[in-house]
Amino acid sequence: MKKDVALVAGAALATTVTGTVIHQVNVHADTINTAQTPAVQNNASQEAALQSANAQDQRQIATIRQNAADVKAQHASEIAQVQQQGRANYQSQADQVNSEYSQKIAAQSQANQKAEAQTSQANQSQLASAQQAQKNAVAHANEVKSAAQAAYDQAVAKAKSAQTIQTKQANNVYTQGQQQAQAVQMKAKNQGQTNYSQAVNQAQTNKTQATSQAQAAYDQAIKHADDIYNQAVSQAKQILNDANTKADKTYNDALSALKKTHDDKINSINQAYTKAVNDAKITRDLEFKKADGDPNYLTDLKTQLQNKLNDQIKADQAKIDALKQERDAKLAELKKTNDTKTNDAIQAILAKYGVSDAQVQTQIAPLLADIQANKAKLAQLQHEDAVAMQNAISHQTTGTNIQLSGKATVVLPSAQGSISEGNGTANGHELPQTGDVASSLALIGLAFSSLLGLGLTKKREY
Repeated sequence: MKKDVALVAGAALATTVTGTVIHQVNVHADTINTAQTPAVQNNASQEAALQSANAQDQRQIATIRQNAADVKAQHASEIAQVQQQGRANYQSQADQVNSEYSQKIAAQSQANQKAEAQTSQANQSQLASAQQAQKNAVAHANEVKSAAQAAYDQAVAKAKSAQTIQTKQANNVYTQGQQQAQAVQMKAKNQGQTNYSQAVNQAQTNKTQATSQAQAAYDQAIKHADDIYNQAVSQAKQILNDANTKADKTYNDALSALKKTHDDKINSINQAYTKAVNDAKITRDLEFKKADGDPNYLTDLKTQLQNKLNDQIKADQAKIDALKQERDAKLAELKKTNDTKTNDAIQAILAKYGVSDAQVQTQIAPLLADIQANKAKLAQLQHEDAVAMQNAISHQTTGTNIQLSGKATVVLPSAQGSISEGNGTANGHELPQTGDVASSLALIGLAFSSLLGLGLTKKREY
């Protein structure tokens, strides 16, 4: 009976210890929360103000844009009239261009047909007389061959001379173009350097003026002036770098285009030379066949004449294609110019009412800048909050003694102890949360351990 009473008393004591321990753990957790609150709350009002300012800026931007849309809607008929006039102007000009080039293309087509008919007729006449010419040539074979060879040599020499002269001219054009591109590049870089120097000098002047005008708040003014100066120098460097990059790109693009034009010209010259030599060789070989009485002479001559006619047809078609490309380029330029004029006219109308694209952008640019600045400040404050909370959580606590009724004393574990169950872990500076199964079991175990240490419970004897 006495044993049962001791066990009941021990259980009651364990319950008391458990409740006391849980209460102390809650007090300890509240202490940490209280410790970290000031660091977080110091920035709370600033963060709220920044968020409110951003929301207000966003509303102002939306209002400005909506106002511009409303004004555009109110004057839609005026804008539509400008657009309609622009389309009418373009259509009128496009009709003139199409009419002009239709006449040119028709004239070129007619000239092509006439020239091709004449060539075809000449080919027929040449074929008709070629047979008799071959008979006559057989009697003077050596003379014909010599004349054909001389004509071939002369044609090759002429083609070679033309190739040399044209190649030299193409090289000269390439060299001059390269020098001009280098001059443009140097001029652009010099201008960029001048702009950079002027920007730095102006920034230095602004810095000096800002410094002299801010004597009343020296430290803050100097920092502000330095920020403005550094920003101006950074912008000037960026402008300089952009100018140099643009100059280099312009130079490289011009050089690439010049080289392509040069290479295309050289290829064209070489192709013309090769074709001239091949044509001369074909003509010479035909003369040899004619002098030798070769039965394939007439067939080969017919092939040669047909090839020449095909080349003429191809060249004639290229002339027509060039006219069409020229027409399309003029139409595209007309449309681009007309669209620019129409848009300028529309922007002029909107400018009268203060809602042109440039005016709207000017109005919202400071608001957008404020939003970005506030976002940067918010990010900094949130970073400070995170650091403050981490420091509070990392605060090390020592063990706590709990005095029970009588002379019993229970020592709470320090924050460096660890209790874990499943995925829940309380290690280092982390405390177990009240109500957690692992926490409750650990605390009850602690209480019973204290009872055992005091000799209040013992094994039942049968």
